[in-house]
Amino acid sequence: MNKQILILCFSIFISNTSFIHSASADEETLKPIEVTATRTTAKEKNLTGAVTVITQEEIQKKQHMQVLDILREQLGINVVTLGPLGGSPVSVFMRGANSQATLVMIDGVQVNANTTGGFDFSNLQMDNIERIEILRGPQSTLWGADAVGGVINIVTKRGKGNPTHSVAFEAGSFETFKETLTSSGALGKFDYSLSASRTDSDGFSSASEARGATEDDGYGNTTLSTRLGYNFLADGRIEFIGRYIKSRSDFDALGPADSTPETKTVESFFLAVPIQKSITDWWDARLNTNYSHEDSEFPIFRSRVLNRTYTVDFQNNLDLGDYLSAVLGSEYQVTNGSNRGVDFSFDNRSQGYYLQTDFNYEDTFLLTAGFRENINSEFDNKLTYKIEGAIRLKESGTKFRAGYGTGFRVPTINDLFFVPLNNPNLVPEVSKNWEVGIEQKLFGDRLTLDVSYFHTSYTNLIQFVTFTSFPLPFTGQPQNIGSATSQGV
Repeated sequence: MNKQILILCFSIFISNTSFIHSASADEETLKPIEVTATRTTAKEKNLTGAVTVITQEEIQKKQHMQVLDILREQLGINVVTLGPLGGSPVSVFMRGANSQATLVMIDGVQVNANTTGGFDFSNLQMDNIERIEILRGPQSTLWGADAVGGVINIVTKRGKGNPTHSVAFEAGSFETFKETLTSSGALGKFDYSLSASRTDSDGFSSASEARGATEDDGYGNTTLSTRLGYNFLADGRIEFIGRYIKSRSDFDALGPADSTPETKTVESFFLAVPIQKSITDWWDARLNTNYSHEDSEFPIFRSRVLNRTYTVDFQNNLDLGDYLSAVLGSEYQVTNGSNRGVDFSFDNRSQGYYLQTDFNYEDTFLLTAGFRENINSEFDNKLTYKIEGAIRLKESGTKFRAGYGTGFRVPTINDLFFVPLNNPNLVPEVSKNWEVGIEQKLFGDRLTLDVSYFHTSYTNLIQFVTFTSFPLPFTGQPQNIGSATSQGV
């Protein structure tokens, strides 16, 4: 406990030292919030769908260590976790859809695991994160499969102003300690943002001590994050964005007692090199090449799981007049997954061609419509589409909105090949969603009341069906359920 008090006092001292530049020197007028996950430059207030943006100011006020902590405070999101820090997978569910139906991106890099289909938030910390964008409802028109329930896009900080540097030390319960170094700023046409952190925790046992599980489930995490940018030819920009995470976590075995913890190690990194340049005064082009890699090892199961995703996306934003704009593009993606424990490896190649148009009449009448053709090497081609509209009453701060969209999700690699809990006969699930909502701003936009009703119907919903229950051995397999619905307010 004395160590924690010492670190706390030193943190207060460090935060007031002179090598951290005063923020007043770099103050600037706040700009309207843009949502990059929509692939457009639309402002949040003019979007036709259900969108939440967690800003840098909110992130600083919350002071959460993990992204999952700030997500569980958001409307319509269910975060499920068991055990101590990093001790078990963390799943996020949106609008009643499976966790695999929520697409997670870090700076536009799709990071869902190809083997399980979902993204494990247990190792993702708030280091160097500027904002989090949450798009609810089907987003397959812009992002393809796995975006049935919605999209969560996490955006890294971009360096600006005079270079600043900081050191932070934190301490908490269960002998939890974290050390962080950051540096960011701009030097002429070049800007940068860097962070490095180390987290350690003794944790606690997630299994019952009464059944013999008396050990602590410890955890360690090293996170490195960087965003480098260079501006060229007036309005051109090229960036290198990367995040590296290496973690080691203890977990309880599946037996009745666990006096010796087992370990799991995960090493992952996400890289992106986006290049953006205006071709004409009405045509802006963007090429984004990115890569997602996750390597997980479970020594007790002699298992090593690899997930890799390669993506090249060419996007064009077109300004077609005072009221009309469009985004047109194509995407080529290779997804790979392998598991040494059950000896399988699988590659899937897909192409996507998308078009979305936006009509905006004086920020009052808003209409969005688009479609996407998906060409898949392992499954049938699929066309998805969406149309949304909204009316804003500026004087009263009221917005009425409604929308209809379709989505689809292909089976995960585990669904198809993880013997004996697999089903090679699965087909992609298809969904149709409609929703209506009203948003009301009050007290000078300091308070927002937002109500939505949604209804989603599924065909060939992929659901795991258990034939025998725990404890092990148990049997079951994923199956295509004929139809299902999900609705809520």
